[in-house]
This record gives sequence, structure tokens and C-alpha cells, in this order.
Amino acid sequence: MNPGFAGRWGTGAVLACAVAACAGPLSLLPDVDSGLAVAEEENQRELYLRDWQDLMIRAQTVFSRLVLANADLCDNARTTYFGIQIQTAESYDAEFRAPAVRVLGVGDLPTIVYVWPGSPADVGGLLAGDQIVRVDGALIGSGVTGRGNAVRALHESGAATGVGEVTVTRDNVERTVTINPVKACDYSLAVQRSDSINAYADGTRVVAASGLIRFATDDAQLALVLGHELAHAAMHHVERQSANAVAGGLLGALFAGPVGLFAAPASLGAFSQAYESEADYVGTYFAARAGYGVDGVADLWRQMAIRSPGTIHATSSTHPSSAVRFLAIEQTAREIAGKRAVTQPLVPNLKH
Repeated sequence: MNPGFAGRWGTGAVLACAVAACAGPLSLLPDVDSGLAVAEEENQRELYLRDWQDLMIRAQTVFSRLVLANADLCDNARTTYFGIQIQTAESYDAEFRAPAVRVLGVGDLPTIVYVWPGSPADVGGLLAGDQIVRVDGALIGSGVTGRGNAVRALHESGAATGVGEVTVTRDNVERTVTINPVKACDYSLAVQRSDSINAYADGTRVVAASGLIRFATDDAQLALVLGHELAHAAMHHVERQSANAVAGGLLGALFAGPVGLFAAPASLGAFSQAYESEADYVGTYFAARAGYGVDGVADLWRQMAIRSPGTIHATSSTHPSSAVRFLAIEQTAREIAGKRAVTQPLVPNLKH
């Protein structure tokens, strides 16, 4: 080897090490045990799951009250409401499956992870931890497919007869429970993991971002925004906006999006703001009819203005400004209070 080359290489290595030493941490860092780090990872996954479950329960509890209390205002209401939340281990990402088994007791079979107090399932005797084997005598299956089968079967169970049968395993023993489901608006709630403050309705379901659920400071505010989305569905805004777009000469393919708190494609046309205002108006009634106090609930839009000042005066927007929405909801709350004062039915004032 060329001695000169070796010497130059050696000097370069010393300089590189010196530079690396200067660039590295200057403190004596704690030596974290790798085994403890793995255990803490599992602990944090369990904390995440508990927090997510609490968030889901809060949202579903509010939404359940809305679809039950407003069944007579939904023309698609069905007698298929049981009041349970179902998951399987496969419902969770691989890294969360073991923690989900420990925290929520889920398994391969569709597992009831929550029963709403006072719901038909609660009255019928179903419990969290029960694993569903059959609905109305039909086997359900396991995994994600089994969960889908269970959801569909429960959706149909009792529709004709008003009575449903659910066979579950509990403590390794099969038992069959007879349930009398009640009537509710036939819309479901889906919660998306997202920090965005948004929700929308697509005609068959309401979708809420987890960021929106956390943003609502109390359940009355959450009922206001979920009621807004339920109103979009109940008033058939998606279908009516689609018809408006086609009638206006737009291609039907341009209308592919939902309507919601902020979500509305530009192709929705001239009635977008009017539909949003109607959803605020009817949604406030929905929240009141579900037993939530709506006095002061309009403050949600002041909070929104602080968070997103662009909503304060949203010109050429598909949605009214936060200022207009605040005032309109306040006025609706006073209208509701006036009807309550004279024991008048809490029904939105419609043109026909």
C-alpha cells in the first residue's frame, strides 16, 4: 500500500472522528433498559386504546340519543336499534391486537365491547365481553368478515317481527338472548382518526373526525355538530344537491362528495349555503329533542373562529360564516325555548 495514501487516510479518519465527537450529545444520557422500553411501548398502546374507546363511547352515546329521539323525523327510521358496539381482534392494526385483547377483551368472534345503558341490548341482558355466535339462528363467523356479518344481521334482526335473538358465548357457555330492538333513524356513525375538526354526511352515515369530537367542549356541542350531520341525511341534502348539480348542467360525475360541517365540493351549486343553514337549524332541534341543552351551544362557532379565523367572514364559501352560524343557532335556541314555554311540540318550522 502507498504509505502516503495510508497516512492521508488515517489523518482523515481522526478528523472525521473529531468532528463526530463535537457534533454528538454533550450530556451523559440515561441508559434506558431495552426490556423496559418494550414494556412501556405496550403500556402506551393500552393507554391509546383506552383513550380511543372513551372517545368512541362518547361519540356513539351522543349519536344514539340523536337517532332515537328523532326517529319520527327520519323517513327511513327502522326498528333495528340494539345499542351495542362490536369489534374483533382483527378490527385493530397488528401492533394493537394484543393490547386490544387485554384492554377490551376482544377475540376472533365479534365481541361486544360496550352496551349502552338502558338500550334494548342492556335490557335484554347482553354484556360487554360477550362474543356473538349467531343472530336469529344464523352463524356469524369470525374476524373482520364475522363482524360485518354481525352488523348486517343485527341491522335486519327484528325489522319484521320486532324481536331479535342473539346467541353469545360468555364464560365459555353459549346462551341465547331475546331482544326487542327499538325504532331509530337508520343512519350509522363512523369515527375517523384525524386531527381535523370536521364531519360530514354521505347519505347513509355520519362520519366524524376524532379531532372534532375532542374539539367539542361538552356533549351538547357534540350533539349540535352530529345533529347537523344527521339533519343533512334526514333532509336528503346529498341527493337533492346531486339533482341540483345535474339540473344545472353539471355532469353527475362532478358530484361525488359529501356535505358536512366544512366538507362540500364546489360542484354542489347555489343551494349549498342554504342547505348548511338548514342543517344548522334542524340539527339544533335534533339536539334539543335528544335532551341536550342548546342555550349557549352556539359558542362552538366562536371557538371555531378562534381556531380558524378564516371562517369569520367566509366570502364565496359553500358554508355560511361562523358569525352568521353563531347568530342563527342562537336564534334557533330562542325559538326552541319559546316553544317549550308554551308546551308546543319541538318540531322545526318547515315551509310545507
